[in-house]
Amino acid sequence: MKYLILVLSLVFSCYSYCQTQIPDLIIPIKFTFQLGAPPLYMQVGLDSTATDCLDPHLGEQELPPIPPPGWEAAIKLPYPQCQGILVHKDFRFGEQPYTGSRTHLFLFRADLGVTIHWDLPNGVTGLLQDVLTGGGVINYPIAGQDSFYVQYPFIDKLNLIIYYSNPPEPPVQVLSHITVTDGQILIPRKLYFGLDSTATDSIDTHLGESALPPFPPPGAFEARYILPENNFSGSLSSYSDFRYADLPFTGQKEWRLAYQTEYGNTITIIWNFPPFITGVLKDLINGTIINVSMADSGSYTVSNPYVYNQLRMIIDFDNAVPVELISFTASVLQNEKAVQLNWVTATEINNSGFEIHRKPHPHPFSEGEGSKALSFGEGLGEAWETIGFVPGFGTTTEPKSYSFVDENVTTGNYKYRLKQIDFDGSFTYSNELEVQVNFTPKEFVIYQNYPNPFNPSTTIKYSLPVESMVRINIYNALGEVIEDLVSKVQGSGNYEVTWNAQNYSSGIYYYSFEVNSADGSQFHREMKKIVYLK
Repeated sequence: MKYLILVLSLVFSCYSYCQTQIPDLIIPIKFTFQLGAPPLYMQVGLDSTATDCLDPHLGEQELPPIPPPGWEAAIKLPYPQCQGILVHKDFRFGEQPYTGSRTHLFLFRADLGVTIHWDLPNGVTGLLQDVLTGGGVINYPIAGQDSFYVQYPFIDKLNLIIYYSNPPEPPVQVLSHITVTDGQILIPRKLYFGLDSTATDSIDTHLGESALPPFPPPGAFEARYILPENNFSGSLSSYSDFRYADLPFTGQKEWRLAYQTEYGNTITIIWNFPPFITGVLKDLINGTIINVSMADSGSYTVSNPYVYNQLRMIIDFDNAVPVELISFTASVLQNEKAVQLNWVTATEINNSGFEIHRKPHPHPFSEGEGSKALSFGEGLGEAWETIGFVPGFGTTTEPKSYSFVDENVTTGNYKYRLKQIDFDGSFTYSNELEVQVNFTPKEFVIYQNYPNPFNPSTTIKYSLPVESMVRINIYNALGEVIEDLVSKVQGSGNYEVTWNAQNYSSGIYYYSFEVNSADGSQFHREMKKIVYLK
């Protein structure tokens, strides 16, 4: 009996530990491709239980090698500890609050170009660097919510260096930005500015400021802020610049903008301010040659940037407003078997973040004779469960987009809501969303094997809308059956089977998919080509 109790204890301990848990800090990364390919979602971040290897309890799963030309992206785990395992989620060890850096290696392939999107929380900044030249071609600082387009076809590896600087108490910020471009390059420079009760006139790393090297030689586009030390006469510069203020704040602050062109003749400054921010751009001489008002959205082009290579940007603030949720939607991701929640805030103040709540159990659809479709809470109570947390942006004056993917769903009905929490612990609930999930396939489908070409094994996925007799055979180039992968009756659902071709020679093969529904009313047959390269 005591051995039985011991075994049961180990089983329950493993069950509680091995379940997928929500990492301490999640940073979403998205790759979008041209030619209509669907976007690819990835995550990096920190967790107190993470390692440099595969962490299944945090949702990390090993991927097959990146296929030849097409579109794909993955993160390579640190070599040699994990022999270069590829994943879409990569979490590293870090106990909160955490200050330090972590580097993630992204591998990707795209027919034309690829755009990388990110959404970094407060206290987190980063740097994108190409691996080929060690940052000689791409060396792009990142912060907040933005994107970067990789236009160089020879670049297929990027290091994403994430800098974490999380103080014990979250900062309270008012945040906005301007965009500077010279019209000669595809990627402009986005410069953030704002207010914070912990800001200084020096470099505030905990707010995402980082000291920059001197301006590059003429012929390279650059734009940045000169920090206000010694009345803007010092050497410190940064792509973001926060000033001290107790919030809410009404008053005026000055920023110093510096730039140079890439052999162009103009510099254009673009803004899109919320209602409680206005400003003016002035030249450094007397403020009369250039004196341009800034309000709402607009732009100004400096026609002689070699003479007027710096401008004063004087900003007037008129308070901030609390978190304003302007949308909350849900969509079913059929391929990933998940539900994705998306919401947008117009403005925020003191926003610690959002807890995501869900009803504790999905109720199945009616299936088969005598089954019963249950309504929400029937036999289970009306309690909500917390399934995740998404950090907020503290205080911000511009719209922010959020996303959360619930991967622990099956066919059934669900309800979701958001619990928005302030830094002082106060909270409010969003409206409730009801989502109907049905992962039952609608038709017979056999998918192209992946990877293809492959060595030595590949996976074939297929879907059955009803119970059917399934046969999947492998043929050689002469049309001879060389392997019988599947030959049995299977119920409705999604399946996959792996073929290992290590005993065969390189070449072109084919696989057939033949199904007959159990009641004899439906028949489907299809064949696809497969390429084995040793």
